[in-house]
Formats: sequence, structure tokens, C-alpha cells
Amino acid sequence: MSYRAGSIISDELDMVTAYTSSLHCEDDEPDILVRHERFYFVTGDVVFQVDKTIFKVHSHFLSKASPVLGDMLLLPQPNRRETPLKTPTMTTGTTSETLCVKESQSSTLSEQPLFVLHGDSVNGWEHILSIFYRDEFFGPVVFSATEWAEILPIAHKYEMRQIETRGIAYLLSGDDVLNSMELLILGRWIDSKEIYDTAIEALADGPILTGEDA
Repeated sequence: MSYRAGSIISDELDMVTAYTSSLHCEDDEPDILVRHERFYFVTGDVVFQVDKTIFKVHSHFLSKASPVLGDMLLLPQPNRRETPLKTPTMTTGTTSETLCVKESQSSTLSEQPLFVLHGDSVNGWEHILSIFYRDEFFGPVVFSATEWAEILPIAHKYEMRQIETRGIAYLLSGDDVLNSMELLILGRWIDSKEIYDTAIEALADGPILTGEDA
């Protein structure tokens, strides 16, 4: 491995925080929850929260795509009682329904998220759910490299193997690529040697030498 590649790797961990933060929403107003404009279905049977967004979808899709989420859904749930919360004021917008919490009142909200998925990105979940809920039944699902970079950490975390395999193959195809540093960090994040080595090779401007090659 060249000196240049080694120098880049030494700075890698400092870059992870900045890259991860770029995939998440800003936390300016912690008391506001938003029902997702597209992926909140009255007929859904599982409610989960990502950042300040509430999704209500069908457990069939989550269980089929992810053994991790499937196992979570099979766990016995405690008796879910109405949790005392500050009264939400319903404000209808053009794209979503916002729950604005008032400080001076108290009430209950019966529908609480079954899961709060910490560390996930709203954009990533939007892309994944768009695979299950297509706008066109027979239309292809196409994502850019940037969108795959938002999808893959979630797919890896919950062992969505088919989605992860498709995303890695796309990023390695070279048709639409991230910059080399983004690719390197993503490779480490999702534990993909193929993506990591591809990024290192590009950054080093030459093939990676193994011990035998050296």
C-alpha cells in the first residue's frame, strides 16, 4: 500500500462523524413529530419512529426483507397503555401532518411507535419502503449512488441481504459512483471489503498490493 493510501486511512475515522451526520435530519425542534406523507398507512400494523418521523407500514414487508426486524416483531410486547403526553395540536400542511406539542396542556396519545430506530436516516427508510410500495407495480426501482449510500447502512444493520447485495453491486458497477472518500467510509460502515478496497485503490491511484505481491 502506498504512503498516500496510508495517510488517507489515518484520517478516516475523523471523517466518519461528518459523513454520518450528513445523512440525518437536524434536531432543531425535538418536540415535533411528523407522520410521513407517503409511508403512513391507516391499514398498517406496525408503527416505528426514525428521528422525528413516524412511519406506519405493514409488518409483512419488514419481516420478509429483514430477519432482524422479523424477530423483533415476534417478540412478546408489553401491554401498551396510553402514555401521558403533552397535548398535540394537529396542523394540516401541504405534505404532512405535524404534531406541535404545547407546554401548558396534558393529555394522552394512544398510538405510540412500537420501535424507535435510533441512528437510522429518514431518507434511507424512504428509499427502502419505496421498494415495497411502488408507485408503478411493474416499474423498475432505480436509485442513484447517493441514494444507495443512504440505503446500505440500514440494509446492513437489519440484515436485508438482497437489498444490500444489490446496492453493493451497483456501487461497484462504476455507472454512477460516490467520491472515493465517501466510498471508503461507506465500505467500512457496512463492512464491505469490495467497496473499501475499490475506494482505497482509487485514492492510492493504483492497485492495492497484497503481502505476496509486495
